[in-house]
Amino acid sequence: MNICVTCDDLQPLTLPLFYQYFVPLKKNHPNLKVTFFCTPFNKEFTQDEKNDISKSEEFKKWFKDNKKWVEIHPHGLFHTKPPENKESYDEQIELISKSAGALSPYIELNMMGYKAPFYQMNQDMIKTLHKLGFSWYNQWWTTCLLKPNKKRFQQPIEIGTHIGFSEAHNPDNIDVIYDKLDTKLYDLEKLGFEYKTINEIVKEVL
Repeated sequence: MNICVTCDDLQPLTLPLFYQYFVPLKKNHPNLKVTFFCTPFNKEFTQDEKNDISKSEEFKKWFKDNKKWVEIHPHGLFHTKPPENKESYDEQIELISKSAGALSPYIELNMMGYKAPFYQMNQDMIKTLHKLGFSWYNQWWTTCLLKPNKKRFQQPIEIGTHIGFSEAHNPDNIDVIYDKLDTKLYDLEKLGFEYKTINEIVKEVL
C-alpha cells in the first residue's frame, strides 16, 4: 500500500514555508517522501528575479540538502493566466521544453512527470508530453502513464498539498492544513502505508 505526498508551487519565495512545515513533518514522519511540482519562472504573483529557480542559489542548496526525500517535476514555465494549454501545439512544445530544461539540474530527464498549471490539460498538451519524452502526468491527484506499462499500475493514495501564496498570506489557514496533514499521515502509517514518490511507483511498472 503506497502513499504519495505531493505539493504544488514550491519556488524560491515559498521555501520558508517548506522549512516551517515540511521539515517538522519529516521529523515526525522519518520515512516521508514528497513529490514537488515546480514552475521555474513563476510569475503568477511576482516578477521578482529572486523567484527564478534557475538563478537561485538558495533553491540549489535546498535541493542538495533534501534530495534524498524530495523529487521535482515541471509545473509549467510561468504559471500565468491564461494557462499554457491555451497556446498552440507548437507553442506548448516550446514552453514545456523550456520548463524541463530550466529544471534539468533537479529532475530525472528519462523519467519526467508533469502537472499543468491550474490543472488545465488538453489533447495538444498530452501530445506535447509524449513528444518530449515525459513518462507520466498528474491531473487532479491522479497519475496517468504516458508510456506502455509492463506491469499493472495501481494508483497510490495521493495527498495533495499546496504551498502557494494564498496560504502564505494566511498563516492560520496553513497551520490548520498542515496539522490535518500531520494527523492523516499518522493514521495512514498505522494502516501500513509506505511513502513513495510518484517516480518510484512509476518505475516499478515501466
